[in-house]
This record gives sequence, structure tokens and C-alpha cells, in this order.
Amino acid sequence: MALDQKKEDKRVGINELNSLDNLKFKYLSAILKNKNRKAANTLAAYGNFLNKRGIKVQFFPLYMQIFATNSSYAVDALLDDLVPEQFLEFIEPNQKITESVFTILNESDPHEIYRQTMRVFCGYLGRMYESVDYGYSIFQPTIVEINNLAKNLDESRDQDEDLNRDILDILLFISDMDTHDQTDPVKQAVARQASSIRSDFFDNNRKLVNSVPSEILNKDSSKESPTTPEYVYID
Repeated sequence: MALDQKKEDKRVGINELNSLDNLKFKYLSAILKNKNRKAANTLAAYGNFLNKRGIKVQFFPLYMQIFATNSSYAVDALLDDLVPEQFLEFIEPNQKITESVFTILNESDPHEIYRQTMRVFCGYLGRMYESVDYGYSIFQPTIVEINNLAKNLDESRDQDEDLNRDILDILLFISDMDTHDQTDPVKQAVARQASSIRSDFFDNNRKLVNSVPSEILNKDSSKESPTTPEYVYID
């Protein structure tokens, strides 16, 4: 009887732990969805909490969740006193983080991503693809992904604007794969698309729409903006 009771106590304990995990997931998910002022308040505090814990490799999935919310308040709290372009320098480039970056780029509208977040992404991608064969061996971007990076170029500003310069440099690194001895047709196509986008940006008689499909360059008018918090708690 005592053994049966111990088994039952253990089973109940496991159920309680599972219930607690479900509650944690439920409320963290509600915060990250940022659908109301209370969630927005907590999201900014969450970004501040992660910043004060110090930048750590094991927190990478949490950082990407913050970036994905596109809340300028939460991102500013996360990046407080840090240089955005250097934020991910502590992480060796890898497939997982690069997939996460391109997923956010792919799912966003042109110029929708908060500027500080774009600075983080460009710093990471620039470092990764500066040695393009090394970067390509880790993650092979598709033409669609190259287009989704390029849609954040600002044609109303010149090439020396900070984000324009960073994006153009990444495209230049990728275009360098198109060499005379290149035998991989997929790699060559991606490199030539990056080169075409750069050419269209620099040519005053052409526009990005000449190389990037219009559906990628168009904004989704039905998208809601991130919720603004009532206040921001910074320790």
C-alpha cells in the first residue's frame, strides 16, 4: 500500500510540474504576442531583465523572441548600453541563428523591422558572409531570402546611409560567389541576384522592383503595429 501511495504521489508531482510548465508557456506567449498594454509593459521589462542578466549564448532563443515582437521598447531595453552590430558577436555563426534571422526578415514588410534590430541582423550577417564560402557553408540563402533582405534598402536615401551600406555590403559579399570557375548553378543564381539588386540600387534609371518582385516590396496594410506600453520600467 505504501508503495502504491508513493507511485501516486510521484504521478501527482509530475502532473503539477507539467501544469506549471504549461502556465509559464501560456503567460510568456501572451507577453510575446504583445496584444495589450499590460503585455507591452511586461515585454519591455522582460527585455530589460535579459539585458541585466548579461549576454549569454544560452539566452539566444529568448533574444530572437524579443526581436520577433518588433517592439522598439523591448528591443531598446534588451540592447541598453550595447552596440547593436556587435550584439551577436559572442555567438559563432551557425545555421540555427541564421535561419531565425531570415525567418524574421521573410515574415516582415519592407522597413517594418525596428531599425536597431536590423542593425543587429546586419552586423551578424555581414560578419558571417564576409568570408562568403564559409558563410555559405553554414547557411545557403535562397533568392527569396536575398530579396527579403534587399527589401529593406531605402531608395530615398543614398548608399552611405548606415543600413543601406550594411545591406549593400552583405549583397556584395554574396555576389562574390559568382566567379568564372563557379560550377554550382544554385550558388551562381543567388550570387547574380545579389549583384542585380545592387546594380538596380546604384542605377538612377532603375528601381529595386526591376529585380525584386513587387509582392515582396509591398506593405501589408492589414498588419497591426506593436502595442505601445503604458510605461517602461528600467532598473
